[in-house]
Amino acid sequence: MSLNTKKRSLLLPIAHTINLNLGCAGLGFILSLTGVALLDLVDIYGSNVGAVSHLMTTRCIGALVGSLVGGRLFDKYNLQLLLILSVVIMSGSFRLGAFDTGSQVRLINIWPVNNGPVLQIFHFSFGFGSLMAPLLAQPFLSSVANERTPEDPSTSPAGNVLNSTSTDSTESKIEYAFLIVTIYIAVIAVCMVILYIVDNTKDVQKQESNQKARTDIALSIDDIRFARIFLTLTGIYVFVYVAMECSYGHMLTTFGVKSDLHMTKSSAAYLTQTFFLTFTLARVLAAAIALKVTPFGMLLASNLILVGTFAVLASWGSSSSLLLWIGTAVSGLGQASIYGAVVSFCVEYIVLTNAYMSLIIVMSGTGAMLAPLLVGQFIDEFPMVLMYTCFVSALIMALLLILVHLLTRNRKKLCNEMANATCVQEHGTMLVHSKE
Repeated sequence: MSLNTKKRSLLLPIAHTINLNLGCAGLGFILSLTGVALLDLVDIYGSNVGAVSHLMTTRCIGALVGSLVGGRLFDKYNLQLLLILSVVIMSGSFRLGAFDTGSQVRLINIWPVNNGPVLQIFHFSFGFGSLMAPLLAQPFLSSVANERTPEDPSTSPAGNVLNSTSTDSTESKIEYAFLIVTIYIAVIAVCMVILYIVDNTKDVQKQESNQKARTDIALSIDDIRFARIFLTLTGIYVFVYVAMECSYGHMLTTFGVKSDLHMTKSSAAYLTQTFFLTFTLARVLAAAIALKVTPFGMLLASNLILVGTFAVLASWGSSSSLLLWIGTAVSGLGQASIYGAVVSFCVEYIVLTNAYMSLIIVMSGTGAMLAPLLVGQFIDEFPMVLMYTCFVSALIMALLLILVHLLTRNRKKLCNEMANATCVQEHGTMLVHSKE
């Protein structure tokens, strides 16, 4: 193999990984920006938080359908080309779910061994996009709601007009924030097209041979019942986790404004930024920890942090500003590694095909739909519903983790089966050789 070929075989997987991570950051931008801009959208549409929060429900339904359809298409057609299409029309929720499904399986195909850190970096990219969204939105937010006094509970457009006569107010220009995100996603789409032109000849063969190697190994385990039970438990776990993450990330700004603390909209946006800051930085740390700690160990530590944190916030989150800020930071730390650790944990015991991954993403999307249904409908009148929902979710996750541990404690890991084979990439083709 020539030196140029060696460089190409090393650089192309890295380039593909970077593109997927940048696309995942775009996902974070889109999803987080909606939560930060929620109160401005309420003013723009002259509605209330409960009604506008159904935008998130609609988006989640589209992502859910996209995950199901994408899981089937990705197994039959060129995965790289379909991912490009997903990014091109990412503004539609249908492709949000499809991109999330295909990109994670593609990363596993690109890095079939020791992919835990790679998946953690992928989810770090989502956190980075979510972190930057409040910073991006803050200059474009209106200041009308910020200046309301705690004694003035009005939320109607007429109330806004009356308040604005006695304060220096600015109109919302949040559409510019959404425009910036759209331009960013367009640039990522162009980069992916360029990389596809450079490296598209053997992508299908590489994908098929890599998946076949993993499937052949999995067939030796021959326990469909275990795979179904395992996927059911982990799917429910992801469902509850995403419901908690989306509820907290999307509704935190609204909670800060509506709670007894009566934070300004700008301060509440910075509170959300604090959550995504620790969420993002902890994912960088998680990528390093994943080299030494098992996925189950990371999940166990995260669950302990979340149960303790939300127990405190459920008690004093609406009365102590200090505890709210500290609890928000710690909850970001606790939630950071969960999604990546769950995917890595699944890879240890089952072959994670596009179809299987789509089921996990569907559970994720269904959980995200609960944020406006469980929290958005009641947060106007009862802000503490957010903290109670997150605390109960953390308890359910802890119970599910115990059940998964009981299921897998005597189970041989799939990676131990794979230890009998060495995966080698030669000119973009995955070959499996027995060590015997």
